[in-house]
Amino acid sequence: MAVLKRLDLFWRHSDCPTSVKLVVLDATIRTKLLYGFDSAQLNEPQLKRLDTFHLKALRKILRLTTTFVNRQNTNQAVINKANETIKREGTNKKIKPFRQIYQDVKTKRLAKIILQEPTVSERRITFQSDLNAWDYGNKRVGRPKTKWVEEAIRELWTKALKDQSTIAHNTQIDRQNPAHTQLIRHYSTTLIS
Repeated sequence: MAVLKRLDLFWRHSDCPTSVKLVVLDATIRTKLLYGFDSAQLNEPQLKRLDTFHLKALRKILRLTTTFVNRQNTNQAVINKANETIKREGTNKKIKPFRQIYQDVKTKRLAKIILQEPTVSERRITFQSDLNAWDYGNKRVGRPKTKWVEEAIRELWTKALKDQSTIAHNTQIDRQNPAHTQLIRHYSTTLIS
């Protein structure tokens, strides 16, 4: 928030086109904010805060009021307007919500770990065997949660199912099923390449 506030003069009064301001937002604020988050498990409240912050910055650049003041300025309308502005001004970049960027980077991180050799330390720390995460048993209150692997595999599985038309979309991942683990590995390969 401090960096966003420091750049207020640039957002409001510079002669740069809006597309340049949006690219600067992505290059400075997003990179600083999401650096290292690919290995952290963010829950729904944190993801909502990310989205709120991103929309606040977009509204500032696009000079839009909040939805409370103008019901036409919904969250999706703000992102659509940002994408229309960038496209109109000749840039091919597409604005994605910070939540989506975080989830994409997290699934790519997991895909890289899955494709590593079983002897690599990052792989051994993440998975006990094949795609089974370590079970740490009962932990004292306040200890870090170990849900990152489970959530990342679930998100990777959901993305893989969207790309596959042969498997029903309501199928839950079964790590004992070789077809499921093969699909995860294949989709991981496509993500990395």
